[in-house]
Amino acid sequence: MIKMKIDKLVWKYQKYGTFTIFFVFLSILLILLLIGPIVYILFQEDPMVILQTMSTDYVIQAIINSFMCSFFSTLLAIILGVPMAFLLAKYDFPGKGFLDSLIDLPILIPHSVAGIILLTAYSNHGLFGQFFNLFGFTFFDTYLGIIIGMFFVSSPFLIKGTRDTFLMVNPNYEKAARTLGASRFKTFIDVNISLTWRGIISSAILCWARGVSEFGAVYILASIPITGPVLVYFQFEGSGLSAAIPTAISLVLVSFFIFIIIKIINRTPKNRREA
Repeated sequence: MIKMKIDKLVWKYQKYGTFTIFFVFLSILLILLLIGPIVYILFQEDPMVILQTMSTDYVIQAIINSFMCSFFSTLLAIILGVPMAFLLAKYDFPGKGFLDSLIDLPILIPHSVAGIILLTAYSNHGLFGQFFNLFGFTFFDTYLGIIIGMFFVSSPFLIKGTRDTFLMVNPNYEKAARTLGASRFKTFIDVNISLTWRGIISSAILCWARGVSEFGAVYILASIPITGPVLVYFQFEGSGLSAAIPTAISLVLVSFFIFIIIKIINRTPKNRREA
């Protein structure tokens, strides 16, 4: 029996080789470093305490604030970002490379710095803040401030992901539609959107998830109303690690549950993938 197991291990080693086995080892190490801490924290608190925390009004409200504001920031990113992604994918124009790099800037900027930038621009004395004040909109410690903070740090993920999906569309399909008399708008809807809507939704999910997790920019511009990450920070600063852990676990579980539901809804049927 032992000899059979040894022979099986030797056969697998000969089949896959040192290179593949080494990469498998590195992948396992990566999973441990990324997922290990998440799994570890889930066992640091009594499940009943977690359930009790998840049912408290302030935690429920913080979760609702995070999900709702991230939804609207993602909606804004779709409205403004999809046209930009289409232009970057389908047209060549002066400064395209520079513009493409600028879109990545909010990702590269430290998020506390992003909060300072947004507070300077959108406060009641800032340029954008004064302009929107004319229409009765304020951003400091309001839902609009949370939405703008989430939009600033998460929209590049939607733009770049959508651009990559548009690049996968065969230009011949667009040319055929135009030859048959379709307008540019109808071609955009019937060809580009029809072929890439799943990719756009996937990018939107990533954008939404990034918005939900944002802390730095949101905290500086609009720490009130309280979102999930801001609530955890307040609890940690006020009462220490033990007070923040139940809420942190609650946010992890709720976010994971919602994310799984969205991924299931967005899942491509097997027969469609094969087609």
